[in-house]
Amino acid sequence: MASDDVNHLRQAILALYSNTGATQEQANSWLNAFSRAGVAWEACVQLLDPAERPEVCFFCANMLLSKVRAEWHKLSPEQQSTMGGVISNKFQLFVSQAEARLAMQRLGLLLAAVASLSGPQACQTFAGQCVGMISGGEGGQYHMSECALSMLTALAEEINNMDKNRRKELVDATSSQWLDVARLAQGFIPEQMAAGARTGNYGLAHGALLCLQGWLRLSSDPSSTVRMSPGQLAAQHPQLLTCLFSLLGATATEAVTAERIETLACEILCELLGPGPVGQDLQQERLAVEAAMGALLALRDLALTPGAQGTGVARCAASIASALAQRDTEAVCGNAAAPVPAANGAISNGTAAVAVSGQHVLPLAELMLHLVARPERAVCESAVEYFLMVNTLPTDERHPQMVGPLYLSLLQPLMKGRACYAQQFVSWNEEVDDDEEAFHRFRDQSLSELLETVYLMTGTTYLSSIQDSINSAQSWQQAEAALYCLKAVARPVKNHVTNTAYQHAAQTSELLMALFTDLCSPQGRAAAYLSSPYTCATAASLIGAYAPWFDVTPAAPLEGALRLLLHALGFPYSWHAAAGAFKALCMRCASRLSSAPLLQGLASVADGAIAPVPQAGQVSCVQLQVVFFDKSYAVSPAKC
Repeated sequence: MASDDVNHLRQAILALYSNTGATQEQANSWLNAFSRAGVAWEACVQLLDPAERPEVCFFCANMLLSKVRAEWHKLSPEQQSTMGGVISNKFQLFVSQAEARLAMQRLGLLLAAVASLSGPQACQTFAGQCVGMISGGEGGQYHMSECALSMLTALAEEINNMDKNRRKELVDATSSQWLDVARLAQGFIPEQMAAGARTGNYGLAHGALLCLQGWLRLSSDPSSTVRMSPGQLAAQHPQLLTCLFSLLGATATEAVTAERIETLACEILCELLGPGPVGQDLQQERLAVEAAMGALLALRDLALTPGAQGTGVARCAASIASALAQRDTEAVCGNAAAPVPAANGAISNGTAAVAVSGQHVLPLAELMLHLVARPERAVCESAVEYFLMVNTLPTDERHPQMVGPLYLSLLQPLMKGRACYAQQFVSWNEEVDDDEEAFHRFRDQSLSELLETVYLMTGTTYLSSIQDSINSAQSWQQAEAALYCLKAVARPVKNHVTNTAYQHAAQTSELLMALFTDLCSPQGRAAAYLSSPYTCATAASLIGAYAPWFDVTPAAPLEGALRLLLHALGFPYSWHAAAGAFKALCMRCASRLSSAPLLQGLASVADGAIAPVPQAGQVSCVQLQVVFFDKSYAVSPAKC
């Protein structure tokens, strides 16, 4: 290969990093074209030298990594063997060069890619060599351990991205290395956390967690996200789960590092303890889940610590509890002798059934009730998922307290917590602590689903609680949240009111009548907060959601509802919801809106709420209202 290619490559890389504008664009264009050429292999190898500039070495290692992933199959076996040996030798040159750390790490990823593409034996050998390089320590030993962990993680990712047949072959070939990784993690991570407390450097602890996560995800079964069940892991590596739980709330001298480690440990626990493979020993599986519940409860005081200090642990505890509920709902909320899932995902029965101890069921539910009331949305979202999963278990199989009493306890925390606008909220344009899209997505998806469940579990008590909340509201935020909670259960409430077989249909209808009479009356308690456009928008959506109830209830305050909607049309934030609700009422209740006095009253409200006095030749608001109703009744403008 001509030395010109090497020189041009070096100059282009330096130009890319040291220039801007047209020169940089030209360098980038040339490098993209050169990377596809066959001579790029040798040119990059020649520039991988500690004597070269760090950016040159890094770029060449990265170019080789891309070529290995895309073109390795084009090389002959002899070329592959030669190139693999050359890359390994280059890696050795960089091991002792602290200033070339990034290039060494990139070369490590390159070696992992080569090993994954070179067959089962190469993978097994490479993984074993990496495990042997991990020792911790300082200086060169630290960098070597860091690179080895990075290479093991990269190897796992490379294998995971392969087709299912090659993946299974490589996972099976490296099963003994997985045992080494797991054994290493349960001792190495606590050692490095202790070392980090002294030095402030938690890099190896974080790297070991990433490595553990990558290898846990290596499953020979393509339908499984992890390679083993909680019971299997607890049997083979009994200290590993304990080690991971100890990282939740672990104190680190650097807050950002502590949060990264805590978050990563939580991710691993959720993947492991959530839906996934189930071992043949069902008793072992159930015991592992209950041990995890106990470990969560040991974090109770930390999770309930107010403010930022407790937020991370609270979020982790809620996420893991939700994962456990998805894996083994019976263990999380069931009665004694509830069956455990069988290995094939079905429910075991007969002599294979494994009893639920029940000792952690209520304490965990009580903890989750506290967490759902925390002000942080991320915590509340995970806690909501826990309660939704609990509701997937038939009520007759649950602990008695995990039915109505539990869900009744949820309503007030939800209504006064994340369902409510912040007390200092003015408008979304001025809000800096929350995001409008995230706020509405949470309320309209997870929260509304849970509120439906709460209503179905508590019935008319739910509606009475909303009535009490409106009557005791001290701000528009509290009133709006109560109205939203009524809107969220519109579907089941309407079904109950119209179902004559429902034993509480009459009481439900009476409560609805009282709630809407209050809302649609100018003297009502809820109406006092309609000066807020956000309360107006929710009230309008609420009326639209209950339009079928207005249709079948002759005594419903229809005129008051229409007046409220015309009032809501005057706010930019609420007009869209008001227009939709107005149309829904008109379509549903057309037969009750044909009287001229009623239309005249509504038109007078609309004339002031929607538009000023029209100019000559323009259509008046009264005429617009008549045109809107024209399909339903024969009312002329003269009569209005």
